[in-house]
Amino acid sequence: MKDLIATHVERLKALVPTGIRWVDPQTAHLTLAFLGDVDETRLPALSQILDGVAVASPKFKLATGRLGAFPKSGKPRVLWLGMEGDVRFLDQAQTRLQHALEDKGFPREKRSFKPHITIGRTRRRGSMPLPEGALDFTSGVGAEFEVREIVLMSSILTSHGPIHTRLHAAPLPTSGLSPKLAGKFDDEAWQCKIDL
Repeated sequence: MKDLIATHVERLKALVPTGIRWVDPQTAHLTLAFLGDVDETRLPALSQILDGVAVASPKFKLATGRLGAFPKSGKPRVLWLGMEGDVRFLDQAQTRLQHALEDKGFPREKRSFKPHITIGRTRRRGSMPLPEGALDFTSGVGAEFEVREIVLMSSILTSHGPIHTRLHAAPLPTSGLSPKLAGKFDDEAWQCKIDL
């Protein structure tokens, strides 16, 4: 997957040589929730939330999909790589996470969840000059990978790019929803009722 991201970045760099801050493929990640500045005293509670969400999620496989842009391809500010595969498991885990975070006083994300890996952002306000058809490129079969954990990450912005630090990793069980937690979720709405 990282090799595929590097291929996309190199190709797009040639099309748009300036004005974009490109993601280092080695630090590429899929964000389930962005929390902003968080007081260190809340980190244990966040770790517990991740553990609760992870134990109710099976391991699953995703694959890289098409390229896209936010807010739209005509005037993009963010370039991204979409996800395919067992996206429903990803959506369910993200929904559980949002409910659990909201229960602990974290604000709910206003935008709907669109699973993606960011590969580039504009350096300044406004949109990047992206040639027509630049995102229509396909590399054939998407890179497949297994999702095995949910990670709480710290991201410190520097002039040389962000520094990411793993603060806590919550492994996904092999068999999925544990019997102990099975009754705590509404199967239709997947609303989180984890007591932490």
